Amino acid sequence: MSGSETWKRKKDEFTAATGKSKPKTKVFGIAVKSSGLDKAFKAVELMPTYQLKVKALHVLAAQAAAYMKTLKKEAEAVSKKSDPDYVAAVVALSKGLAEAVGDAKRDTQVHLFEQIKRLKTRKFSEFRKYCDQEFSTVNLDIMVALKKVKKQSDLKSLYEKYLEGEANLPKATLKLCQEALQDEAKLGKAVERIDAEIMANLSDTYSRFISTLKLPGVVSPL
Repeated sequence: MSGSETWKRKKDEFTAATGKSKPKTKVFGIAVKSSGLDKAFKAVELMPTYQLKVKALHVLAAQAAAYMKTLKKEAEAVSKKSDPDYVAAVVALSKGLAEAVGDAKRDTQVHLFEQIKRLKTRKFSEFRKYCDQEFSTVNLDIMVALKKVKKQSDLKSLYEKYLEGEANLPKATLKLCQEALQDEAKLGKAVERIDAEIMANLSDTYSRFISTLKLPGVVSPL
Protein backbone atom coordinates (compact mmCIF):
# COMPACT_ATOMS: atom_id res chain seq x y z
CA MET A 1 0.00 0.00 0.00
CA SER A 2 1.35 3.42 -0.96
CA GLY A 3 1.77 6.28 1.48
CA SER A 4 -1.21 8.17 0.06
CA GLU A 5 -3.39 5.06 0.28
CA THR A 6 -2.38 4.45 3.89
CA TRP A 7 -3.07 8.08 4.78
CA LYS A 8 -6.50 7.97 3.13
CA ARG A 9 -7.35 4.78 5.03
CA LYS A 10 -6.30 6.33 8.33
CA LYS A 11 -8.40 9.44 7.66
CA ASP A 12 -11.40 7.27 6.79
CA GLU A 13 -10.93 5.29 10.01
CA PHE A 14 -10.84 8.55 11.98
CA THR A 15 -14.07 9.73 10.36
CA ALA A 16 -15.75 6.37 10.99
CA ALA A 17 -14.72 6.46 14.64
CA THR A 18 -15.65 10.09 15.35
CA GLY A 19 -18.15 11.11 12.70
CA LYS A 20 -15.88 14.08 11.94
CA SER A 21 -13.30 14.97 9.35
CA LYS A 22 -9.68 15.18 10.47
CA PRO A 23 -8.71 18.21 12.63
CA LYS A 24 -7.75 21.30 10.65
CA THR A 25 -4.40 23.03 10.86
CA LYS A 26 -4.61 26.52 12.33
CA VAL A 27 -2.45 29.50 11.41
CA PHE A 28 -2.69 32.44 13.81
CA GLY A 29 -5.83 30.81 15.21
CA ILE A 30 -7.51 30.54 11.80
CA ALA A 31 -8.35 27.08 10.42
CA VAL A 32 -6.61 26.28 7.14
CA LYS A 33 -8.68 24.35 4.60
CA SER A 34 -5.97 21.77 3.80
CA SER A 35 -2.87 20.46 5.53
CA GLY A 36 -1.27 19.87 2.12
CA LEU A 37 -0.50 16.27 3.03
CA ASP A 38 -2.52 14.70 0.20
CA LYS A 39 -0.55 16.67 -2.40
CA ALA A 40 2.72 15.97 -0.59
CA PHE A 41 2.11 12.21 -0.65
CA LYS A 42 1.19 12.34 -4.34
CA ALA A 43 4.28 14.40 -5.12
CA VAL A 44 6.53 11.68 -3.72
CA GLU A 45 4.75 9.05 -5.79
CA LEU A 46 4.74 11.05 -9.04
CA MET A 47 8.36 12.19 -9.07
CA PRO A 48 10.16 10.30 -11.87
CA THR A 49 13.63 9.95 -10.31
CA TYR A 50 14.99 8.86 -6.96
CA GLN A 51 16.65 12.24 -6.37
CA LEU A 52 13.38 14.12 -6.92
CA LYS A 53 11.49 11.64 -4.77
CA VAL A 54 13.91 12.26 -1.90
CA LYS A 55 13.34 16.02 -2.14
CA ALA A 56 9.57 15.48 -2.15
CA LEU A 57 9.92 13.09 0.79
CA HIS A 58 11.68 15.77 2.83
CA VAL A 59 8.80 18.17 2.12
CA LEU A 60 6.29 15.47 3.10
CA ALA A 61 8.13 14.72 6.36
CA ALA A 62 8.19 18.42 7.27
CA GLN A 63 4.47 18.83 6.57
CA ALA A 64 3.65 15.64 8.47
CA ALA A 65 5.66 16.78 11.51
CA ALA A 66 3.86 20.13 11.44
CA TYR A 67 0.44 18.47 11.25
CA MET A 68 1.34 16.12 14.10
CA LYS A 69 1.77 19.22 16.28
CA THR A 70 -1.80 20.14 15.37
CA LEU A 71 -3.00 16.68 16.36
CA LYS A 72 -1.11 16.84 19.63
CA LYS A 73 -2.73 20.18 20.51
CA GLU A 74 -6.11 18.75 19.54
CA ALA A 75 -5.65 15.72 21.79
CA GLU A 76 -4.49 17.88 24.71
CA ALA A 77 -7.40 20.29 24.30
CA VAL A 78 -10.09 17.64 23.95
CA SER A 79 -8.78 15.44 26.77
CA LYS A 80 -9.70 18.22 29.16
CA LYS A 81 -13.30 17.73 28.06
CA SER A 82 -13.13 14.08 29.03
CA ASP A 83 -13.73 12.55 25.60
CA PRO A 84 -11.32 9.58 25.66
CA ASP A 85 -12.72 7.98 22.50
CA TYR A 86 -12.05 11.10 20.44
CA VAL A 87 -8.58 11.44 21.93
CA ALA A 88 -7.86 7.80 21.05
CA ALA A 89 -8.94 8.48 17.46
CA VAL A 90 -6.64 11.51 17.24
CA VAL A 91 -3.74 9.47 18.62
CA ALA A 92 -4.47 6.72 16.06
CA LEU A 93 -4.54 9.31 13.27
CA SER A 94 -1.16 10.69 14.34
CA LYS A 95 0.37 7.22 14.44
CA GLY A 96 -1.30 6.44 11.12
CA LEU A 97 0.34 9.47 9.55
CA ALA A 98 3.74 8.26 10.74
CA GLU A 99 2.97 4.86 9.20
CA ALA A 100 1.94 6.47 5.90
CA VAL A 101 5.17 8.48 5.73
CA GLY A 102 7.02 5.25 6.44
CA ASP A 103 5.27 3.65 3.46
CA ALA A 104 6.28 6.59 1.25
CA LYS A 105 9.87 6.20 2.46
CA ARG A 106 9.80 2.47 1.71
CA ASP A 107 8.44 3.09 -1.80
CA THR A 108 11.21 5.63 -2.43
CA GLN A 109 13.79 3.00 -1.50
CA VAL A 110 12.09 0.45 -3.75
CA HIS A 111 12.12 2.96 -6.61
CA LEU A 112 15.89 3.31 -6.25
CA PHE A 113 16.32 -0.44 -6.50
CA GLU A 114 14.07 -0.54 -9.57
CA GLN A 115 16.26 2.14 -11.12
CA ILE A 116 19.33 0.05 -10.35
CA LYS A 117 17.71 -3.00 -11.97
CA ARG A 118 17.06 -0.94 -15.12
CA LEU A 119 20.63 0.31 -15.19
CA LYS A 120 22.05 0.50 -18.71
CA THR A 121 25.21 2.48 -18.07
CA ARG A 122 27.37 3.16 -15.04
CA LYS A 123 25.06 5.64 -13.36
CA PHE A 124 24.00 5.90 -9.73
CA SER A 125 27.45 6.86 -8.53
CA GLU A 126 26.48 6.77 -4.85
CA PHE A 127 25.42 3.15 -5.02
CA ARG A 128 28.43 2.20 -7.12
CA LYS A 129 30.73 3.94 -4.62
CA TYR A 130 29.13 1.90 -1.84
CA CYS A 131 29.61 -1.29 -3.87
CA ASP A 132 33.24 -0.26 -4.29
CA GLN A 133 33.62 -0.10 -0.51
CA GLU A 134 32.23 -3.61 -0.23
CA PHE A 135 34.37 -4.87 -3.13
CA SER A 136 31.20 -5.88 -4.96
CA THR A 137 31.16 -3.67 -8.07
CA VAL A 138 31.56 -6.85 -10.12
CA ASN A 139 27.86 -7.55 -9.50
CA LEU A 140 26.92 -4.21 -11.08
CA ASP A 141 29.27 -4.87 -13.98
CA ILE A 142 27.78 -8.31 -14.58
CA MET A 143 24.24 -6.92 -14.42
CA VAL A 144 25.09 -4.38 -17.12
CA ALA A 145 26.99 -6.87 -19.27
CA LEU A 146 24.26 -9.49 -18.94
CA LYS A 147 21.79 -7.22 -20.74
CA LYS A 148 23.98 -7.55 -23.84
CA VAL A 149 24.12 -11.36 -23.87
CA LYS A 150 22.19 -12.49 -26.93
CA LYS A 151 24.25 -15.42 -28.18
CA GLN A 152 26.85 -17.95 -27.02
CA SER A 153 29.79 -15.75 -27.94
CA ASP A 154 28.38 -12.99 -25.69
CA LEU A 155 28.04 -15.45 -22.81
CA LYS A 156 31.58 -16.69 -23.45
CA SER A 157 32.93 -13.14 -23.13
CA LEU A 158 30.96 -12.60 -19.93
CA TYR A 159 32.13 -15.91 -18.52
CA GLU A 160 35.79 -15.26 -19.26
CA LYS A 161 35.73 -11.66 -18.02
CA TYR A 162 33.74 -12.09 -14.81
CA LEU A 163 32.36 -15.51 -14.00
CA GLU A 164 35.53 -17.58 -14.06
CA GLY A 165 37.17 -15.65 -11.26
CA GLU A 166 35.49 -12.66 -9.62
CA ALA A 167 31.80 -13.52 -9.45
CA ASN A 168 30.29 -14.97 -6.29
CA LEU A 169 27.96 -17.50 -7.93
CA PRO A 170 26.92 -21.05 -6.92
CA LYS A 171 28.71 -23.93 -8.60
CA ALA A 172 25.41 -25.10 -10.09
CA THR A 173 24.97 -21.76 -11.85
CA LEU A 174 28.49 -21.82 -13.21
CA LYS A 175 27.94 -25.41 -14.38
CA LEU A 176 24.76 -24.36 -16.21
CA CYS A 177 26.69 -21.51 -17.80
CA GLN A 178 29.37 -23.93 -19.02
CA GLU A 179 26.68 -26.20 -20.43
CA ALA A 180 25.11 -23.25 -22.25
CA LEU A 181 28.45 -22.54 -23.90
CA GLN A 182 28.22 -26.02 -25.41
CA ASP A 183 24.46 -26.14 -25.98
CA GLU A 184 22.77 -22.95 -27.23
CA ALA A 185 19.36 -24.31 -26.19
CA LYS A 186 20.39 -23.68 -22.57
CA LEU A 187 21.48 -20.09 -23.18
CA GLY A 188 18.23 -18.46 -22.05
CA LYS A 189 18.02 -20.55 -18.89
CA ALA A 190 21.65 -19.77 -18.03
CA VAL A 191 21.13 -16.02 -18.48
CA GLU A 192 18.01 -16.11 -16.28
CA ARG A 193 19.86 -18.03 -13.55
CA ILE A 194 22.84 -15.67 -13.59
CA ASP A 195 20.52 -12.66 -13.50
CA ALA A 196 18.62 -14.06 -10.49
CA GLU A 197 21.85 -14.77 -8.57
CA ILE A 198 23.37 -11.37 -9.36
CA MET A 199 20.18 -9.53 -8.35
CA ALA A 200 20.16 -11.52 -5.09
CA ASN A 201 23.75 -10.42 -4.44
CA LEU A 202 22.86 -6.81 -5.26
CA SER A 203 19.79 -6.99 -3.03
CA ASP A 204 21.99 -7.84 -0.06
CA THR A 205 24.32 -4.95 -0.86
CA TYR A 206 21.36 -2.65 -1.47
CA SER A 207 19.75 -3.49 1.87
CA ARG A 208 22.92 -2.34 3.61
CA PHE A 209 23.24 0.68 1.32
CA ILE A 210 19.78 2.06 2.10
CA SER A 211 20.60 2.03 5.81
CA THR A 212 23.22 4.71 5.00
CA LEU A 213 20.77 6.96 3.14
CA LYS A 214 19.52 10.05 4.93
CA LEU A 215 15.84 9.61 4.17
CA PRO A 216 13.52 11.49 6.54
CA GLY A 217 10.82 9.91 8.63
CA VAL A 218 8.46 11.06 11.36
CA VAL A 219 7.50 9.74 14.78
CA SER A 220 4.11 10.42 16.28
CA PRO A 221 4.38 12.61 19.43
CA LEU A 222 1.22 10.96 20.79
